[in-house]
Amino acid sequence: MPSASEAPGSRQDRCNAMLSAHYHIEMARLRHAELEQSARRYRASRREPPPLPAAQPVTMRIGTLPDGAALEQMAKRKLRRPPLAPLLIGELAGRPVAAVSLMNGAIVAERQDAAEDVVALLRLRALQLRRGHSRAGR
Repeated sequence: MPSASEAPGSRQDRCNAMLSAHYHIEMARLRHAELEQSARRYRASRREPPPLPAAQPVTMRIGTLPDGAALEQMAKRKLRRPPLAPLLIGELAGRPVAAVSLMNGAIVAERQDAAEDVVALLRLRALQLRRGHSRAGR
């Protein structure tokens, strides 16, 4: 109970109320800083993985006699026979990594993730070449 000298609304009550308000404001600031830090950690954990390195250029060309040795090696690793000529060869960094037969669509490729993309491109191009050839024969 307040003393007779401390009536409601007295200086002591106002001082306590001000301290309480400052306390609550400071607690709110601290909680806000905690939430900001937690949000930064969460955003950092959800970041996209770093971008993939730039793709290497793919060279597609018709196979030639000197390609025979590289194709034999690829075919041996896959326990297959080399595809029938004519061939469409896919190269990365100047090295053959895949080949597709324009005759029957047979494929031989290195065991690489990048070779999968090259094979997809070779299949598409071979299809285009076969369609163009069938139209030219009409």
